[in-house]
Amino acid sequence: MKKGIKNYFQNAVLVIFTFAVSGIAAEFIYSKLTQQDDSDNFVEWTCGKSTRSLVGGYKPNCKGRWALKDRWGSFDTTFTTDEFGRRVVLNKTKSPGDSGQLFLFGGSDVLGKGVNDGETIASQLAPLTDFAVIKNYGGPGFGAQHILELLQFSDLTKEAPPNPEKNVGLFFYVDDQVNRTNGTWAIATEWGSQFPYYALDSEDKLVFKGTFESGHRYSPLLLLAKKSVLLDTLMSKASSYLSFSDADIRLTAKILAAIKEEFVSKYKNGKFYVVINPITKKSAPRLRTLLNEFGVDIIDHTKVWDPADPANQIPEGHPSPIVYQLVAQQLAKDLKNLK
Repeated sequence: MKKGIKNYFQNAVLVIFTFAVSGIAAEFIYSKLTQQDDSDNFVEWTCGKSTRSLVGGYKPNCKGRWALKDRWGSFDTTFTTDEFGRRVVLNKTKSPGDSGQLFLFGGSDVLGKGVNDGETIASQLAPLTDFAVIKNYGGPGFGAQHILELLQFSDLTKEAPPNPEKNVGLFFYVDDQVNRTNGTWAIATEWGSQFPYYALDSEDKLVFKGTFESGHRYSPLLLLAKKSVLLDTLMSKASSYLSFSDADIRLTAKILAAIKEEFVSKYKNGKFYVVINPITKKSAPRLRTLLNEFGVDIIDHTKVWDPADPANQIPEGHPSPIVYQLVAQQLAKDLKNLK
């Protein structure tokens, strides 16, 4: 009996030892294989701030450079802000018949990562519409929750007073918005750990939980995986693969519906629309159904430009000025026909 227990214990120790050695070996090999030479990388954003919120904006009244070089590509652009720290909207010549205010909400496609001030959607749209004021509320890698946080926790009307004629808000939606609102592993534990964190409670209502880090999007036990390059990568892959569940898309739709509610409460004659772009195949059909259910209107841009066309990308990977020109031209037509 004692001999059997001893053999069982020895075998258990051997299995654990073998597993540990194999894990260490796999971690070492994977780390070496995936090691990147970042010595030539750089980033310069003169007007940027070390914030993960739209509430504070960027450095106000700033004119500078936004340049980047990494393994994905590079760009070198001008970046200018207004007195509220929002990227300026150029090319607007006021006409006597201009009226109303247009808000563009979204991520780096709205902010214009990789393009100059005059090449953003807002700047290319300005001369094509009769809106008196156009505002750029975009942020790099930002999700819908950033817009909701901005509307809930700041008095936006101080920098953008309600226009007596009309106030229109547009949110530009891409598939990755689901990852950002849900807080997938790579986002919530790395570059987006300070992003605002909203979740649905047992009654299907949105609850603000602080940031992904402070709100404990992932438990301390799971976060131990960050100490291993291999486990960290596996967690990132698994999280991204699972992020387009019905529950995660519902969370995104709920946040968009809450944005509409906040927007029209601050702007009594306001209207809000979600602009769906071509990079939405993973989530758009389910999102559309939910937005219709929640009473959020949609502007369909899925056919406006082709993501597979190399001309539609800058070397870094974001959309090119040509894309933003096409989007602006289509939006000018859409805005004339809004209900």
